Amino acid sequence: MSRIRFTGAARTWLECLPLGDGRLGAMTDGGVSSTTIHLNDATAWSGSPSSESTGSMPDAAASADLLSAARSAVAAGDPTAAEAPLQAMQTRYAQSFVPMGDVKIIVEAGDATALPARELDLRTGIHRSGADAIRTTTFIESEQSVLVHVIEPALPVRLVLSSPLRGPRSDAPVVASPDAATTALLLRLPSDVAPGHEPDLPGALWSQAPGSAVEGAIATRVITDATRTVVLVTTATTFAGVGRMPTGSAADALDDAVTRLDAAATPALTS
Repeated sequence: MSRIRFTGAARTWLECLPLGDGRLGAMTDGGVSSTTIHLNDATAWSGSPSSESTGSMPDAAASADLLSAARSAVAAGDPTAAEAPLQAMQTRYAQSFVPMGDVKIIVEAGDATALPARELDLRTGIHRSGADAIRTTTFIESEQSVLVHVIEPALPVRLVLSSPLRGPRSDAPVVASPDAATTALLLRLPSDVAPGHEPDLPGALWSQAPGSAVEGAIATRVITDATRTVVLVTTATTFAGVGRMPTGSAADALDDAVTRLDAAATPALTS
């Protein structure tokens, strides 16, 4: 059996059905008159290489001495004694993978009382939902890494974007409209997120220091033709690679996201 089927939209995040391409991840609740899509980006982590300094990580020479001590303990048949030098080589904790935000798609003419039937094809990665003569198809176009949400027939929609993250220089995400067809949120991720086993530390820190955190963007576009409405959604961040400082700004991330939307727009309408 390659399909998962449910009746009724998901009531919690755990009841949503997943889509993803390895970079862009989404959980969809399967609603029709109102669909909520929860977004993740594989590069959306708190912190940056500068976060290592908060963990009092030893330098290379000290790490070499600690590693030598651990190896000597193991060679002497005392692996327990190797634990202390290995622990001294570690930072206090790793950073956290964080959600990017949500996109709510509201069909203005939809019947909110209609109970949708929804399913995910595990073989193709295509999600379908339907109720009250409205059908939706949702998938991630992997070449451009853009989520495509198709509504049939063509109906007017309203998008609501939200995120638990902050704006690049503000306490709330910043709404941006780089062109008439695109709506976006500009975001800043936390500079540090302490895990639950560090109760004496703040849950999250939001430093404004340059390079202390990744910035990003969620970008959306609505395209309508004679038979359907297509909603395109994607994300981008300033992550530049493991061990490298973030590069650019949330505005640069938005430029990358818009480029993805531009590339995906024509195939989405012709497929």
